[in-house]
Amino acid sequence: MRGIKRVPFDNGLVLLMERRPYTKEVVILVGTKTGSVNESEKNSGATHFIEHMLFKTNRWRTTQEISEELESVGSEINAMTDNIEMYFYAKILPSEVSKTLQIIYETAKSNRYLREEFFTERENILSEIKMEKESPGDYIYDGLFLPTLFKGTPLERPVAGTLEAVSKFTPAQIVAFKQKFCTPQIVVVVGKFDEQILTETVARTFGSKIVTQKQRLPIVPKLSKTTSTT
Repeated sequence: MRGIKRVPFDNGLVLLMERRPYTKEVVILVGTKTGSVNESEKNSGATHFIEHMLFKTNRWRTTQEISEELESVGSEINAMTDNIEMYFYAKILPSEVSKTLQIIYETAKSNRYLREEFFTERENILSEIKMEKESPGDYIYDGLFLPTLFKGTPLERPVAGTLEAVSKFTPAQIVAFKQKFCTPQIVVVVGKFDEQILTETVARTFGSKIVTQKQRLPIVPKLSKTTSTT
């Protein structure tokens, strides 16, 4: 594809970048081929749960620090889950590319949750699932049409999960699923950026080998209160 540069890394990650030097912003997508199709009845909704926990406290930053650091530079960042994918989205200033990629990398690699945040988010997701039936438009499509159309296949599983499965989720269970399935496989960057700096940033984060115990920073101490995410 003209104008798009492809950079593969030894760990399987692919970086796609398109420079647009006359724009005033940068858009980043980081994706993994993980969704409800990778789940079973026992861990139905695990990918969606992981998405909800992405910007919670991790080994490097607290929830509040993540929120403050992103908001202080006007970053727009979010994450989405579907049947076959989970991805991060960020729209940022050119000067914040490396910092934003580092924060996203930390959330993607984090394998430790604060119990207060974990169980609070579990209750929030259970409420979402219960409320789905109260929205006829969402329920007829997600709760009736898709499960019937794809009955007997992995696509019939609800993205948000089932009440039975989600209510039993534990931190260890979600971490195990994340480590097995949720490895980012592609980073796409479009906008105004320095190609060398971008490539070096991706190389030392998403393009690197799995973080070892010796490389990890000290575990964030347990907090008494939680903060809402970005």
